[in-house]
Amino acid sequence: MSIRVSIAVNFRSDQVKIERYRPERVTNFMGDLCCHRSDYSETLRLELGLFQPFSFFHLRLQRGRSALHCLLQIVVRAAKRRQQPHDDEKEYEKHEGVPNRNQRKLIRRAVQQVAEEPQARTERRREDFRRYGTFSNNIHVEPSDQYALTNRFAHSFTPLSLTDLQNCDTWPLAFRNKCKDHRYYEIVDETLDGDFEHHYLVLEDDSGNVRAIQPVFFVRQNLVEGVLGKIRSVVDLIRKIYPRFLTMRVLMVGCAAGTGDLGSCDEEDKAWVANALRASLRTYARQKKASLVVLKDFPAKYRATLGTFASNNYARIPSMPMTRLPLQPYYDWDEYFGTLSKATRKDLRRKFRKAERAAKIDMEIVGDITPHIDEIHPLYLQVHERSPLKFETLTKDYFRAIAQRMPERTRFFLWRQDGKIIAFSFCLICDDAIYDECMGLDYSVALDLHLYFYTLRDVITWSLQQRLKYYYSNPLNYEPKLHLDCELVPLDLYVMHTNAFLNPIFGRAIKYLGPTRQDPVLRRFPNADQL
Repeated sequence: MSIRVSIAVNFRSDQVKIERYRPERVTNFMGDLCCHRSDYSETLRLELGLFQPFSFFHLRLQRGRSALHCLLQIVVRAAKRRQQPHDDEKEYEKHEGVPNRNQRKLIRRAVQQVAEEPQARTERRREDFRRYGTFSNNIHVEPSDQYALTNRFAHSFTPLSLTDLQNCDTWPLAFRNKCKDHRYYEIVDETLDGDFEHHYLVLEDDSGNVRAIQPVFFVRQNLVEGVLGKIRSVVDLIRKIYPRFLTMRVLMVGCAAGTGDLGSCDEEDKAWVANALRASLRTYARQKKASLVVLKDFPAKYRATLGTFASNNYARIPSMPMTRLPLQPYYDWDEYFGTLSKATRKDLRRKFRKAERAAKIDMEIVGDITPHIDEIHPLYLQVHERSPLKFETLTKDYFRAIAQRMPERTRFFLWRQDGKIIAFSFCLICDDAIYDECMGLDYSVALDLHLYFYTLRDVITWSLQQRLKYYYSNPLNYEPKLHLDCELVPLDLYVMHTNAFLNPIFGRAIKYLGPTRQDPVLRRFPNADQL
């Protein structure tokens, strides 16, 4: 949707003229108009030039009426809804009429609020949110019939920092039913290593109610990360001359260290939140000079809700999926092990025997990793550096913070040999599932002892003892997971270029750069067709 609005405001009292050419000026003006009182002597003249009508406005034209005529009707309805004139203001009831295209509307209101600069407006709204958990200056937009039947689509959004959200009662509601709740997003914001610029979009409806707080972040992304073969060779050659070739500043929606979720305060508001984000993200990205908008790693369960993106110029491409192993059919490891193929059982027995012939390996489960952080973090970095796909790098502060601020969900599995930690696994326990978030291995012994399979057996055995129903593991390393009868958990990327001319071309090209195209093992999973 491409919108250009030209607004010229002339103050007759002192002949001050202010001109702006930004789409958000229409919504800011309408919000200000809702607070308008007609008891001031100053007047202003508003002239709106609309080059393309808003798709969500109700601009069904009648014979002999223009789009400007209908737009002004909306403005007047918004003003009338928010105020009732005093008795001495009855003489101004003529303002309730709507002029034709050759007339100009005269509306009286305070000069100070109309002429308020955008930065001052944003700071005032942030201060309101810190104090009261809501905003003044609500913006009202008449919804079209498409959205009026379900949820009111009229909304405003305000980007805030984490500091602005600290004293807000609404923030914990956004992810209260998620494994990675608001505490996790705070930890990621505060501790993640890299050039991540985190923000939080506060979405309000036309009544001023906060319906969602959606985490977003900006990052410069390598578009061919994980791409191998001839394409990567050509790109690397070009980057010797142009280092930033196929890298872009990207606005990403979701979590920088995990899968994406919608931050709706009420589960029933997900459709409203999706539509509000779709209407807001492109404008916000262009303001922040981002070339791409990406909804990062949203589970397939969101496909129906996020269909509004796929049908409005966003390309949906599969991201690297997670894997899941259902545990409820099995009582213990031996019962699960017996269901694997003969070749897999033979291979695993050989690996386990080799590990058992070495010095004894002991396992320990801890909640607070702080005393061991200097031992486990180098092991994490060894695994991280060997990964073909790198996005975020977890820090020591990340592991410390998540153990201290989410203790009821955090488990660290440690494996020692001769008193030295040679492997660890960091897991989150949520309801009836365990999520294996990351691991670290000492590669001086890891390959000889087959520590990946050794540690995996111990984690699955513990999960079965706790009567957990699902074991989830993060993307990559799909070959062993295929033989262990895991299934894929599809994740999606929704991508749009902010340039309306380039987006159709980019949308077709990006599908050939999708990360899943480079991994032939994924096609061998039974549910690969769900990607």
